[in-house]
Amino acid sequence: MSTERKILTHEKLLKLAEPIDPLNWKVQAIQKQAKTCVVVPYIDARQAQQRFDDVCGITNWANEHKEEKGNMYCRIGINTDVGWVWKSDVGKESHIEKEKGESSDSFKRAAVHWGVGRFLYDMDAVILPAKEGKGQKWYACTHSAKQLLAIGINDPKAADVILYNNETLTRYVTFYLEAEAKHAARVKAEEEEIANMPDYKSK
Repeated sequence: MSTERKILTHEKLLKLAEPIDPLNWKVQAIQKQAKTCVVVPYIDARQAQQRFDDVCGITNWANEHKEEKGNMYCRIGINTDVGWVWKSDVGKESHIEKEKGESSDSFKRAAVHWGVGRFLYDMDAVILPAKEGKGQKWYACTHSAKQLLAIGINDPKAADVILYNNETLTRYVTFYLEAEAKHAARVKAEEEEIANMPDYKSK
């Protein structure tokens, strides 16, 4: 990775907004009555940092955190062709590690102002089955043993398997979306084949 000064014009900075792969997935909301959950895509702070490194170069961007009135703020600066430009945002409290969670969240929110991760807002959420698990909490789950085998969970007898962590959930949703895309492609191909068949009745 180059450490030399890059001339970061507006056109070059547009690359910050390009999609990031691979995606992660997490549960955003639980609908207990319907026994379903809403799953949304996200990127983590390390992925955002890597995007800044790749586009800007490791010496041409910086970030700073500060606490104001109990809230954690982050600002990200880039050494552009017109000098240093800074953009900032505030983080939300994490349910696990308050200070670390707010720091990471404020960084990702500030990164969005530069376009990093903004593509996520154009993506659809995924609706999955949900089930009550450990500690009377609700989690995403799957009823398909075949799908579990496809992501490396060898439990073919399971009727319901709870996806307790984001890593397993991400593997499952990735497989699920790929399977949905393949099914849609097959349906489209069959419809096109039928539409292109000769109309024997007209002869």
